[in-house]
Amino acid sequence: MIRAAALATKPSNNNAKPAVRDELRRGLVAISPELFGRALRLSRSPHVAEDLVQDTIERAIRFQAQYEPGTNLRAWMYQILFSVFVTRCRRLRRERNAM
Repeated sequence: MIRAAALATKPSNNNAKPAVRDELRRGLVAISPELFGRALRLSRSPHVAEDLVQDTIERAIRFQAQYEPGTNLRAWMYQILFSVFVTRCRRLRRERNAM
């Protein structure tokens, strides 16, 4: 799972304010077990679920400038998780069809 120390040291390429960035990262640490449960229900595999959560948190950190403080972080993260899941399913289907 993602640890708080790993989130705190990861550099960012965008211009999010430090207070917003810290609030977002604390929220990500708090919501990551819940994201894992949702990813496990979607993927039905613990290994895939861990990868989905990691990709989701990476994407959230990459696009943290788009997060608006005071909005529903849980809904934003669930939407990112679902997008990552669908993208992964589509990629796997394309790879199977190519073979």
